[in-house]
Amino acid sequence: MKSKHMKRTRLDDLILRDKHTKTLGAMVLLLALLLIWQAVEFLVPAQIIVVETSMDGSTSNTYLTRERYARGALDELGIEVSDIDDVSPVDGYVLRSGDTVEITRCIPTRAVIAGSERDFVLRPGSVADNLAFNGIAYDDDDIISPALDTTVTPKVKIEFKDVRKEVEEKQEVVPARNVVILDPDLYSGTVEETEGVDGEAIFTYTTTYVNGQEQGTEKVVKEWITDKVDHKLRCGTSLTGESGETTYTDTFISESTAYYFGEHAYGSTGTHCTYGTCAVDPTVIPYGTTLYVEDYGIAVANDTGGAIVGTDIDLYMYNENDARRWGRYNVRVWVLDY
Repeated sequence: MKSKHMKRTRLDDLILRDKHTKTLGAMVLLLALLLIWQAVEFLVPAQIIVVETSMDGSTSNTYLTRERYARGALDELGIEVSDIDDVSPVDGYVLRSGDTVEITRCIPTRAVIAGSERDFVLRPGSVADNLAFNGIAYDDDDIISPALDTTVTPKVKIEFKDVRKEVEEKQEVVPARNVVILDPDLYSGTVEETEGVDGEAIFTYTTTYVNGQEQGTEKVVKEWITDKVDHKLRCGTSLTGESGETTYTDTFISESTAYYFGEHAYGSTGTHCTYGTCAVDPTVIPYGTTLYVEDYGIAVANDTGGAIVGTDIDLYMYNENDARRWGRYNVRVWVLDY
């Protein structure tokens, strides 16, 4: 019985041997072509363009080189580059005819970075270009001088201030303000009062740090939970004419009296005494303080007297009869922030 596999004949051996020979021959040919190509690359120099850029501008020249890499070509051509100069393309890229080698001339200098002076490499371009080249990251909050789009010069001094902000939110009671409305259409000494209501709000506190040092905190309202209603006093000023809006810093009950020394009297401060001024104890109520006195109106402290002690006040009148009619009695007084 015959075998399923025919015995290999001499002709089969010849065919296989021929295939191996052809494969080997193709590999030898490919290697030979590669060697020839490299030889041609070495024997035929590449034509490259060298562009040099410095603070003074740019120059461009064409050269022939047999070197395969940019820095080797520059060495061959006798073009010196320092360790800090920027050369492109980087080594690893094989030069071809028509390629451009760019040299950016850099200058060693110093810059103030986050509060400390340090070495800095200055290159042609903008401040932003130089920060990126030196590996310095920044954001919109940071303070940079000169401005990012400024073109640098050899004498420029770059300063970078690292600004960091911390934000915190707090819910707080907002006291109603004590608002005083001075109304010349309302008779002097008349007070119309509207009670206020405290509010409540969420505040945002933003604390700023520059180079790690705290610079201050800004407080702003983010959201009102309950609106506040200001405590308002509408105070008449028909006899003295003041108008506008202010606040009061204090209020108290005072024992009041009245006096009159003529139209040309002057107080202890050397200022004219007239309706709308008063005598006080300056150790308690400083000269120049603006008071609003119930049943009288505005009274600016400009005088004193031996009988005026503590929160007592002596109000100047239009005449002696008005002073006698006033007599002595307790009144409410508001100290105005005016």
